[in-house]
Amino acid sequence: MAHRPVDPRVSFPELEERVLERWRERDVFAASVRRRRDAPRWGFYEGPPTANGPPGFHHVLSRVFKDIFPRYRTMCGYFVERKGGWDCHGLPVELALEAGYADQAHMTSEVTDLAGISPVRFLKDRTPTAA
Repeated sequence: MAHRPVDPRVSFPELEERVLERWRERDVFAASVRRRRDAPRWGFYEGPPTANGPPGFHHVLSRVFKDIFPRYRTMCGYFVERKGGWDCHGLPVELALEAGYADQAHMTSEVTDLAGISPVRFLKDRTPTAA
């Protein structure tokens, strides 16, 4: 089969948007999961990044792994359910909160912002600045 020539002036962002729109219209992701419902299962335990430190390169790298491996195993014919998990990543946050309180009885669900552990506090370090 002959390939069609590629326009050297193609707008890749525009092309990407068209492809994404087509995938949304056809619900491609849901269809790929549905087609493999009875296939052998492959699991990937995923946890969120912790909220008690500034974002770093390692967070980007872990997202790459969390994207590539499930996609690859899906293309190999496995049923890969995508479901974000909450595992022991919350423990460092809890320990940081508890360290700030001598009287554990006064800890509440609102204590996150009071203790300064809120992930929002790290956003100020990551806000793009105008050059």
